[in-house]
Amino acid sequence: MKANPTPRNNRTKLPHEVFDLCEEAKSVKERVSILKEESTFGIRTLLQANYLKDLEFDLPEGDPPYRVNEAVPGNQSRHFEKVVRDLKHLVKQSPLSKLAKESKYIRLLESVSAEDAKIVTAVKDKKLKSLYKSLTESTVRKAFPNILPPTEPKK
Repeated sequence: MKANPTPRNNRTKLPHEVFDLCEEAKSVKERVSILKEESTFGIRTLLQANYLKDLEFDLPEGDPPYRVNEAVPGNQSRHFEKVVRDLKHLVKQSPLSKLAKESKYIRLLESVSAEDAKIVTAVKDKKLKSLYKSLTESTVRKAFPNILPPTEPKK
């Protein structure tokens, strides 16, 4: 049996759908369960990028000018799981020029739903918690213990 069964409508939930479910959840245990059940590469990548302290995006802070994708969520020209892989090219360690990174970033935002574009921008600025207060680093660590390095013990 698969670890992550296909949803009834045969469509993987988009990040904003999963994060909205987490916001509606009444407890941390419920949020952790939702994150585990709806876990995808894209969800884990966004959470990891937001909370990894050493990862820095080589992009200006805030919203860039871009055309908001008006397609119905789930009907975008490119699937989120494929688009999210471009985030690795937008970090400071990437050999791409700053202009190439910014162009790639704008294309990424234009290819996903408006809600998911807001999430990607918040992750870039390490401000996902400003959109989703329930997605704390502690909750993410409980759901996915291996995606973030261990925290140093407090003195």
